[in-house]
Order: sequence, then structure tokens, then C-alpha cells
Amino acid sequence: MKFLRFVLSLAAFLQPLITAMPTAFAQSGEPLTDSDDGGYSNPTDAPREEAATDRDEKILERITVVGSPDRLSEIPGSAAFLDGEQLDEAKTGLGDITRALRTVPGLNIVEEDGYGLRPNIGMRGTPSERSNSITLMEDGVLIAPAPYAAPAAYFFPSFARMAGVEVLKGAGQIKYGPRTTGGSLNMLSTAIPSSMKVSLDAAAGSYDTQRAHLYVGDSFRYGGYLLETFQLHTDGFKELDNGEDTGFDLGDYVAKFRINTDKDAEMYQQLQFKFGYYEQDADETYLGLTSGDFAKTPLRRYAASQNDKVEINQYQYSLQHYIELSDKWDVTTTGYYNTLDRRWNKLDSVGGQSLSTVLEKPADYADAFSWLTGEDSPENALTMRDADRNYFARGVQTVMVGKVDTDLMDHRIEFGARYHQDQEDRQQVDNGYQMLDGDMVQTLTGVPLSQTNRIGYAAATALYLQDTVTAGKWRFIPGLRFEDIKLVRKDYGKVDPDRSGESLKENTNHIDVVIPGIGAEYSFSPGLAAFAGVHKGFSPPGPSDVQGLKPEESIAYELGTNIKRNSLVSQVTFFYNDYDNLLGQDSLSSGGTGSGDQFNLGKAFTYGVESSLRYDLNEWFGSTFNYPVYATYTYTDAEFDSTFFSDQYGQVNDGDKIPYISPNQFALGAGVEHQDYGKLLLRSYFVEAMYTEPSISSDVRGPKTDSYYVVDAHVESPDLGKGVRIYADFTNLFDNQYIVAWRPAGARPGAPFTALGGIKFAF
Repeated sequence: MKFLRFVLSLAAFLQPLITAMPTAFAQSGEPLTDSDDGGYSNPTDAPREEAATDRDEKILERITVVGSPDRLSEIPGSAAFLDGEQLDEAKTGLGDITRALRTVPGLNIVEEDGYGLRPNIGMRGTPSERSNSITLMEDGVLIAPAPYAAPAAYFFPSFARMAGVEVLKGAGQIKYGPRTTGGSLNMLSTAIPSSMKVSLDAAAGSYDTQRAHLYVGDSFRYGGYLLETFQLHTDGFKELDNGEDTGFDLGDYVAKFRINTDKDAEMYQQLQFKFGYYEQDADETYLGLTSGDFAKTPLRRYAASQNDKVEINQYQYSLQHYIELSDKWDVTTTGYYNTLDRRWNKLDSVGGQSLSTVLEKPADYADAFSWLTGEDSPENALTMRDADRNYFARGVQTVMVGKVDTDLMDHRIEFGARYHQDQEDRQQVDNGYQMLDGDMVQTLTGVPLSQTNRIGYAAATALYLQDTVTAGKWRFIPGLRFEDIKLVRKDYGKVDPDRSGESLKENTNHIDVVIPGIGAEYSFSPGLAAFAGVHKGFSPPGPSDVQGLKPEESIAYELGTNIKRNSLVSQVTFFYNDYDNLLGQDSLSSGGTGSGDQFNLGKAFTYGVESSLRYDLNEWFGSTFNYPVYATYTYTDAEFDSTFFSDQYGQVNDGDKIPYISPNQFALGAGVEHQDYGKLLLRSYFVEAMYTEPSISSDVRGPKTDSYYVVDAHVESPDLGKGVRIYADFTNLFDNQYIVAWRPAGARPGAPFTALGGIKFAF
């Protein structure tokens, strides 16, 4: 199998390097003393509450939005942190980020491919399409392909290699712009371990699925290193009419190197370099099924999608410097540069009609539908769009943090600054095909760049100031963010493949905005607190040919409680978001024409409640077993608050529901664990049906998704010696069949029952 060959090859390659590293570093000083920190002694990355020193904790906080699970109850706002065993349990199956986030309330998640490769995540009623309404980060650095110019997450980091995931909603998120409406999602990559460590997690199972996660690292007195890879292959669970695979191959590689002064230096400093490379080759399509075909064969893929393929190559580089100016003041500065090439060759139309049109009314377009399903067609009846996009994102950000204590109150002051540039380059061409005997044959080669030929560019300067004020039982966090954004769109037209500029249309938009926010918390007793917050929600528009396109703006409110008593951790939050202007985007993935243009949707509001609870029933029983349980619930009402006409949605009326936001969601989980016998965990989630178009109950204009309830299971052995454990994962245990979306075109299924068996060890 591919991943086993890779693991053996990599192990052979690393062996002399691992042997040589201690000798090389020992010339500069003795190795650091081992510490019981789970291998996360590198404070720049470690999502661990067991940070060995105050310095470790401080550096951790500079790249995180929460800091550690223990700090959740100290944040005057809604937050979640997954790490350690809780994170490992959330990686059930193939490590689908959308499955893991089902345990976090307040999120709107729409599945698409069944594997979470291109997740659709919204928060508190924000649109979920391609996660473009939230702030995405890895190790505190913006990670979307072009966060300002084109934030749609057609690429998403491999969740399975992450050591921590944190979510922050409410007033405290304004320091993590540019999008402050719904919330922020930050993923923490594997840390450089404190001492020599090798870790392997390998599994295989249904649909010829093969997965491996391997890393090796060490720390010394004046530095450390980490080498890591994650590999994933599957033939895919969908059944293409011609019998070919519908899966993907994914490879993710990360290297980190750190140098640092002596830990007892008067002015401690450290410098860490991170390099990452990600590649994906997926047989993925935008083409779904008619309702009739879904009812008969929900996993089917029509013959006309046989050539659909997406290829992604992403590079990321970062250099982070930390300096401790004194015992109360420090500065962390990070320079970063990310590039992404994404080429998606996919079926775009048939018989001159959009795929959605044909699938919605197959009887009215009988010929076109027959060609989709493999009947012989005329030449050029099928149009394939070669959508080639290139991105870069680069910048430098710095944060200074200090403490000022007085007799009446304590202050923790943060000042941050970031200069950022990013760009999206769209180069699209259409090619014609004919269906013959179930195979697609190319009959027309299009002129390069004859469909889309444009560049979107953004440059932004951001500043923020935030003060955490503690006075007795009160804690306040006032904050202020400033964004100055320049957006440029250069459209070279469809007849200028050389980009000579003969038909160039250029449009520039300049936006500057001040984003205030304040959160407050009152502690009634240790482990019991109430909080409230209000802040301005903001989301910049991308580069557009529309003059004066307005940014998304709103005022967001929250009110909630935090409880932490022994193993009991609970939070209940009420939220309300009042939009002055909601942004929409015309993209193929949202069921539009694919122009990528944004448009103003007018006034809207969302409100709801989010609640979560975790507890270990062993506190009742007092046995040698642990019985962890959890429950989360989210209610969301999201409506348009004005009447308008949209090219994508048509007529929208005051009171229409915002599409693809489930009103009711919950997740339940329970487990039995014992040091000598292993563990059994059951995880489940429910999602109520969603409207797919702006609709009201008495006037449903489009189909709804299905309501569905899914159960996953994880079984793991105890330690079999030297850190070896074997396990089995079962996702969609009862093999439920359900429609998760009607976009981009037609009904799309959730992932069916999948079984994986694996082994993991660390030494």
C-alpha cells in the first residue's frame, strides 16, 4: 500500500538524521531536561495546559485565541478548545474537521464531499459557503488562500495533523480580523517535542482507505526540530457510472526548526522557522443527482463527471521571533508567505444549460439529462471548465503584551499590528466534449483564458489595542481594531490571453473601518461566572467591478454563563446579530454562475442559543472506570430583514430565511474508559433540514436538505507495551442515507458507513 511504502521509505531516510541530530546539537550545549508535558515543550505551538513555565504559557497565548482549556472559564465570551484526548477522539475516521466541530455549539456546517476537504463553516448564522465568513488561521496566521481578496477556503489544512483547535466567538475576537461577524477558528500544528519523540498513527479500511501520520522531533538546550507528514488515500465512496475511482490522494509535509537563547537568559529570545507543503489530487465534482436518482442510488455519480478532477499544491513559510523584554513585557513577530495553486477541471454545462437547471427539471431537458447519464451526444454537448487559480498571501504581524498592576485593578495590555498582501489570479477556459459509449471524448479546445481572465489584489494594514482589566470579581475586555484595506480588480477580458491590457478594466475600492468591542464577566464564585459582550461585526468585500460595493457590517451581542466544577464544564450563551448589510457571493459552489462577484443583500438578523456540557459520571460512581459524556445544542434563526432582488436568489422578501442554516442542531457523546481495558466511545450529531433558497414556511421555493442523525464509534485497546495501541473507527454506524446539500448542482449525499482499523505508538 502506498502509505506503508511511504512510511518505510521515510523512516529509512530519517534514521541517519535522527542519529546525527543529538550529536550536532550537543556541541552547543546539553540537552534540555525531559519534562512530563506530552512532548509539547515548544511553547510557540503547544496547545497544552501543562506548560512547564510561565514563559511557555505566555508564548502559547501569542498564537492562540484561547490559550489552553483551563482559560476557557476566564474568557468573557463564548469559546471552545479541543486538544489532547478530546481532540484525538474528535478525529474519528479520516479526521474530518466538520465532524470534529459538531461538538462545538454555535457553528453552521454544511457538508459537501463527505471528507471535509473543502469545509463550509459558518458561526452564529453567518453564511457557511466555503468558510468565507469566518477568520481561519493556523498557528495564529491567516491560512485561507487569499484572506482579503478571495477568502473562500478551496484549500483547508489537514485537520488530522493538528494538535489543537480553538474557536472564539463574541467581542474578544475583534483582534483576529479581518472578519469579526461570526467568529475565529485557529488550528494549532504539532509542536517540537521537549525530548526525542517518534509518533506513528496508521490505519486502513473501507473503500481502500489508507492513512498515516508520522512525526519525529527533539529539543536541545539551544534549539529543536520537528519533521512531520500526513498521508491519506481513498478510492472514494461514490459510484461512478463507468466504475472509476471517486476518491483522492493527499500528502502534507511540515518541518520546524527552532533556535533559542539559554532559558535563564536575562532577555530570552527564540526564533522558529516553519515550512509546509500540501498536495491533493481528487476526483471530485460539482455534479449531484436528481431527487429521483438519489432515492434509488444515493451514492451514484453520473457518467458526465468522469473527468472531473481538482489538483492543489500549497506552500507555507513562516519565521517567528519572540523576545522577552522583561518579566512583564514581551513581543512576538511573525513573517509569513503562503502560495496556492488550485486547478479544478469540472463539468460546467450540458446542452447549453446549467447543471442545476437540468437536474431540477430532467423531464424538461430530457436530451441533456440523457447525456449526463451516459447516452451518446452531439459534439460539444458537454462543456468542461478548466478553472485554474493561483493565490499568494504574505505579511508580517507583531503583538506586544504587557502587564500593569495597581492597587485597584490589574491590566493585561495587548497591542498588535499587521501588514498583509494577497492576490487571486483567475485563468479559466471552456473545452467541448462528446459522450460516446459512456466515455467523454474532447471535441473542442478552447482559447486560453477565454472565460475568466482577471486578478484580484488586496493590501491591508490592521492595528488593534485590547486591555483585559481585572478588578475583584469583575473582568472587562475593551478593545479597538482598525483596518485600512485597498482592493484592486484587473479584468483583462476574454480576448486578451497575453494580458496586453488592450481591453483592461480596472476597479479600485478603498475601505477603512474602526471596529470596537467590549466583553465583561462577573465571577459569582470559583467556577461560576456570567458574561456579556457587544462588538461591531465587519467583513470586507473582495475586489469587484461594482463601484462602491459596501462591506458587511453588523452589531453583535451575547449574554451567557460559564460553569466549571471538577469535571463539569458547561456554557450557555444567547446571541443576537443585527446586520446593516449582509454580503453574498456568486460562486459555482454556492449554486451560482461562478462569476465570483460579491453583492449586497441588505438588512438581516440572526439570533439563537448555544449550550454545551461535559462531565465524567465517575464523580457519581467513584469506580476505576471513567464515563465521559458531553452534549451540545444550537438553535439559530436567521432571516432577511429587507425586500430586494438578487441575480442569484431572485426576489427576496422581508422575513425569508437565510439559506443553509439549520435551525436546530445537537450532538451527544458517551464513553467508557479504563487504563487496563481500553475505551469505547460513541459520538452522534443531529442536523435539522435547511432551506436551500431564501424561503418562508408558507412559501418554500426550493428543496430542503434532509434532517439527519449520525452515530460514530471508536474502540481502542489499552497500552499494549511501549506506547502501542490498536483501534477501530466506525463512522455513520447505521449507514444512514441523507441529503446534506443541493449545491453546487443537485442532491449530494452524506458519507456512508465506513470502517477503519489502525495502530498508533509513540516513543
